[in-house]
Amino acid sequence: MTNCPTHTPRKLLVMYANSMSVLSSMDRFMGSCNIHRWSMWLREIHDTRLFRVSKPHGAPISIISYDDLVGSHYDHVWVMGASSTNFPRPVAVNPFIPLESQVNCGIPFSSPEVCMNQASKWLGNIVIDDDKELIFSVGEVCDDGRVNLLSQLISSASTVTDAYFDNPSHEKIDLYQRVNDIVPAMSKAEINSLGGGVSLFSDFFAQPIYTFFKHRLKLRPLPHLAVGLSAFDQGVITHEALRNFWETIKTSERLKRLTNEELNEKIILSVVSALKNMPSAFRYRHSDAVLMMEKRRQVSLVEDWIDLEKNRIEPFEVIATEKESQLDVFGIPLTVRIDRIDKVFGSATEKIVILDYKTGRNVDMKGMNSDSLIEPQLPLYTLSQDACNGVSLAHVSLNRSRYHMRSDWVYNFVKTRAPNHCVSSSVAWESQKKAWSQSFRLASSSICSGDFSINYSKSLYERKYREYLPLLRSL
Repeated sequence: MTNCPTHTPRKLLVMYANSMSVLSSMDRFMGSCNIHRWSMWLREIHDTRLFRVSKPHGAPISIISYDDLVGSHYDHVWVMGASSTNFPRPVAVNPFIPLESQVNCGIPFSSPEVCMNQASKWLGNIVIDDDKELIFSVGEVCDDGRVNLLSQLISSASTVTDAYFDNPSHEKIDLYQRVNDIVPAMSKAEINSLGGGVSLFSDFFAQPIYTFFKHRLKLRPLPHLAVGLSAFDQGVITHEALRNFWETIKTSERLKRLTNEELNEKIILSVVSALKNMPSAFRYRHSDAVLMMEKRRQVSLVEDWIDLEKNRIEPFEVIATEKESQLDVFGIPLTVRIDRIDKVFGSATEKIVILDYKTGRNVDMKGMNSDSLIEPQLPLYTLSQDACNGVSLAHVSLNRSRYHMRSDWVYNFVKTRAPNHCVSSSVAWESQKKAWSQSFRLASSSICSGDFSINYSKSLYERKYREYLPLLRSL
């Protein structure tokens, strides 16, 4: 080993350790040997080419990771992918270890502070001469179409000479002088042609920018292919079946007089009629077996809902179903369709209540709160009905059917435990309507004036809007 003067001590130690590892593995079949024989075997192992130390010089060009670069010396360094999403690296918390323990122990990527400190140390430890070249670059766009930005850590470092390149000529581009898009205010003609019904406001309350994409630019995603019946078609059938049922029954008194056989017959006839009223393309698209299964499912669903209706405390009469109304929402004309209007015969006076059917699997019953309005249908309908004493979300779901009600006299149609903050008095009801009215006033003003700024306090990643994400440059 002394005949290798050009080898570093570390490489000699590595070679010696490898040799001793092979030598120790020979104990099992060598048995007891004197030191002279072991020395001969050690020299034999050392002289084989397997354990000769590699040449001291490295490759002229190396592709290595960020961590491998620390402490090394290069004439030229090109750091690729140095975007704001990659550097500092994103937080990756271990879900099986308490977060506080991870931060205290300095586990990599456990908190934003730890990631920032590691990135700063790495940036400060790059060893390169002042007259050499150090380049940081990022791709122009991500895979999903969003614009990449150079990490702010690098843009503020004094060692950077060229920050961003996007073409072979290495032209420097300053991405930090960004100009916001300005949306012009809407003309009267454009306001009158908006259309969209309630979706205009439901999209705005979900995220204002999506209203601009869908209703101002008229951008529509490609239709999604569904295996079997789509959720939309199933919801239409349920709405039509309930409409057929209540146009025949009308009142709760008549409902309770029906026998089980008569009730079942009425429900089946309502569902069959709803299926027949579907467009011809719907019936041709699905086989008889699929339609028969859907008929059975709809019958079970409507039966479950009617059982809930029979348990209502106060008698009622259905005075309108699928009623179309024209609204002027603070300067924006809309056409809306109200699922159902009930007249409730309370102990004192008659009450008018608007119901809106929801057939989805999950319905957020807090979606009518004025500060987080994601279910604007019923609040919007109250603007069209002067004598409205309450509204109710009617969640029609098998074995999970329920009401969520807000009114000026009662917190629910059926006997349930009252929530902590229910709207069940005239004072609370008037306050609720004023809060809704103010929300629609602000939304209408923003839509008409072209204020579609992104609300970062709300999620941008709802499933039904995912096709619009590539249009958002700020993500």
